[in-house]
Amino acid sequence: MYHRILVAHDGSDAAEGAFRLAKHVVARTGARLVVAHVVNELADDGGGSTDPRLQPVLDERTQRWEERLDGLPDPADGPEIERRVLAGPVADTLLDLAAEIDADLVVAGTHGVGSLRQVLFGSVSQRLLERAPCDVLFVRRALALDGSPPAVLVGFDGSDDARRALAAGENLADALGGSLVLAHVAAFEAPFSDSGFLGEDTRQQIRKQLHDHGHELLQQARSSVSLADERVVEERLEGHAREELLAACAKHAPAIAVVGTRGARGFAGLLVGSVTRDLLDYSAAPVLVVRGSSTGD
Repeated sequence: MYHRILVAHDGSDAAEGAFRLAKHVVARTGARLVVAHVVNELADDGGGSTDPRLQPVLDERTQRWEERLDGLPDPADGPEIERRVLAGPVADTLLDLAAEIDADLVVAGTHGVGSLRQVLFGSVSQRLLERAPCDVLFVRRALALDGSPPAVLVGFDGSDDARRALAAGENLADALGGSLVLAHVAAFEAPFSDSGFLGEDTRQQIRKQLHDHGHELLQQARSSVSLADERVVEERLEGHAREELLAACAKHAPAIAVVGTRGARGFAGLLVGSVTRDLLDYSAAPVLVVRGSSTGD
């Protein structure tokens, strides 16, 4: 499970939701929690230092954020929150802090459903997505954590990425006290589903093979987790992976989706059409991106 969690707080509602979710994990695991705000340097003198004329503004903003972070409540159970207010380029400063504390999870807020592709391109969140050396949890809104614990949904296709996501998802479900949803999507799509390219008998045979394969994969996933049977739900789905996984998140809400990617730089140049990126673009649920063990893409 996670032992050192960094929350990036920019004052937005999404960042507040990220903080609340991280605090909930900390209360159940005793992990170290560092909440940080980066005061973006307004300008420099050409030598990499802040223009002295702007230093009073930077100092005022720093003091204001120190007071704001001091007002964040500590978990009722678990260690006190560590608060950091830093100055510098936002993304790079957060990445440096993550390396300094050896964070194994970064939690950050992000913006509205359907707009991530535009909002994140070249932004702080995009930079974290591409460069963070650890798992990253993106949160759009606060989860209703006072009621039933959230379900943790893992899309499982049998790949190494999916197996890493499954391990992280099980740990998260265990820490939060929620259920683990194992979802497999049988992508029975064109030319199989709608066209007359194949005869009906052949199409039905392919559909059955896909369903049988999905059943085998879910059995493999189920056998690899140690949660009690009543806390594990299997979802065998058919259709477009993005649409079906989004629908599964909505069905099991409140939910957290868990996805995997290759290596510490797995999102550099990632195809927009990938399932992982689609979930980040369109899911209202928090999305945990699990890093691979390699360093390449």
